[in-house]
Amino acid sequence: MTNPTGKHKQKLAEKMESLLKNFEYKDKEEKEIDWSRYNVAQINEMNDVLNMIRNMVDEAYNELEYLFESNERGRPSIDSADLAKAVLLQQYFGVSCRVAEGLVKLFKEKLDISSYISAKSIERAYERPDVILILKAVFKKTNEPLKNRERKFTIDGTGLPLSVKQNYANDRNDKKAHKGYDKMVGMSSVDYNIFAAVDFAEGTANECPFLQPLLQKTSELYEVSEVYADAGFLSRENCTAIGNVGAVPYIYPKRNVSLKKHGSKEWTNMLLYFIEKPQEWLEHYHKRSNSESHFSSFKRRFSRPLLHELEHRRRTEAFARACVYNIIQLSYCHHLHDIEVAYLRDN
Repeated sequence: MTNPTGKHKQKLAEKMESLLKNFEYKDKEEKEIDWSRYNVAQINEMNDVLNMIRNMVDEAYNELEYLFESNERGRPSIDSADLAKAVLLQQYFGVSCRVAEGLVKLFKEKLDISSYISAKSIERAYERPDVILILKAVFKKTNEPLKNRERKFTIDGTGLPLSVKQNYANDRNDKKAHKGYDKMVGMSSVDYNIFAAVDFAEGTANECPFLQPLLQKTSELYEVSEVYADAGFLSRENCTAIGNVGAVPYIYPKRNVSLKKHGSKEWTNMLLYFIEKPQEWLEHYHKRSNSESHFSSFKRRFSRPLLHELEHRRRTEAFARACVYNIIQLSYCHHLHDIEVAYLRDN
């Protein structure tokens, strides 16, 4: 691709403006679904999820156990591994802490839980540092089976409702209404819809600054080749950050952008590629629509609003949902795509 100067830059900018207004899209081919395999995946989902919760939490606890040693006196606290299992179990079934207490009794043997866990203990588990540490380790483990399979990622944000009266799809353009949501920003794999990194903030937070830290976490788990994002993430800094991990940025441009580098060759290269080969560029970019379907699937799975009133507990609750969502997706990846998942083993 050429590096335009002077009048040529102006012509290219005008061409980009025209493309944004008048471009005609080619329809993409729909993916075929093997419905017999999908039925098998649905039949095995619950058993798979419970097995993975048990095995991932136990492995994470064994790896981190040295951090949990305590010299505190008095009545011993409930085992952190048992609490982490209870939290993930609660989020999988989407129930209150009281109902979760009953589910812990029901699945005690299946999950290898040795402690009696009350509803109040489950509620308090969402702010225990040892439980949160285990959940973070579990989140990483949900990405392990895809480490050598996935290289393309997309990032987007959404509002998580705190009340049954809220609907982010209706309120997404209402800035005042955003105060009533917690914002979740996630970077997810294109082919397997697994969250590689997530973060949370107030509903009014700008999404753009989230790209770089989430990209850094993703690059620690995967070899990233392409990153897709909507215009809300558009900046030279983000393009450069994507280039620094060896990936190509596909961030939808705005009408008033300039082709000037200002220190970011990735920025100019991305825009020139868009101008010179728009259909090819858009075929890459529209993998970003996976973020929309990913969050849609996430919200259908976890239709109940976040339950905790305390903000730090809500963040843990939302993160636990991301862990459970990844675990569910791994089960489907195993049955639909023959991906080996060691954590599926039974007792």
